[in-house]
Amino acid sequence: PVYIRSIEIADWQPPVVTIEVVCGKGTYIRSLAHDLGEKLGCGASLKSLVRTRYGIFDIKDAVGLPQLEAAFLKGDRQSLLQPMDCVLAHWPSVTAKESDTTKIINGNYPELTEISSPQTDVYYRAYSAAGEFLAVLRYKSEDKLWKPEKVFKRKS
Repeated sequence: PVYIRSIEIADWQPPVVTIEVVCGKGTYIRSLAHDLGEKLGCGASLKSLVRTRYGIFDIKDAVGLPQLEAAFLKGDRQSLLQPMDCVLAHWPSVTAKESDTTKIINGNYPELTEISSPQTDVYYRAYSAAGEFLAVLRYKSEDKLWKPEKVFKRKS
């Protein structure tokens, strides 16, 4: 099953209609165009397709190649990059004490005793006390352990 939140006509220049679709994953817009043509009894196909949004990313925030090249030449590419953890913002987070931070960056199981009742098998973003993104963790209730699933910060 696919999820379509909205379909709006953005432009009509016969015989071409431009539509804007807000949909969930797995939606094939080419199939949608075909199905619309079938319902209208005239047939239809896709002339062009532009993805304007995916999750938190929006085409309005995109930069062109000249701007990207200029930023690299100035050594300012960081100003154009999103933080690595921005796509995980919907996950709960934990802040590790220094001893747990060391364990996490070494790939060991932290204790994180300050989390009284963690959710089982839920991914958590782990940060150092300084706010640095360290890893993705999961709490394994059967072992009563926090397991580093993916560590991003390594020993200096």
